[in-house]
Amino acid sequence: MRIAKTAIAVGLATGVLLGGAAQAQAQDEVAAKSWFYRVTTWHDATVRSCPATACAVDQEFPLMAAGKTNTASCWLHGETVTDLGYTNDVWVKLERGDNVAKYVSAVYLVGDEYGNIPADSVCAP
Repeated sequence: MRIAKTAIAVGLATGVLLGGAAQAQAQDEVAAKSWFYRVTTWHDATVRSCPATACAVDQEFPLMAAGKTNTASCWLHGETVTDLGYTNDVWVKLERGDNVAKYVSAVYLVGDEYGNIPADSVCAP
């Protein structure tokens, strides 16, 4: 009986330690992602699953309304969009915390051709 209790205690202690390690790793990942940027729309923008107008509209976040700000991680070249007197092939990857890729054309974002995301913040292929 004593061996069983000891084994349970050791198992619980190991679980707590591993759980703490997992939590620390998750916190490190969040800290590593401190390179997120804030982007703001000047006009309503459709949010898509890839950097092209033929891609599906995101079901949970279909529209980034004019004047709204969201978190973004990077930009990439995609389909060229011409609208409201602007033309651009830059799409910005939005970060909504669900690990699902969401893109918005930089045509609709405030700022420079990259939506004010640094030019060297290109999305990994």
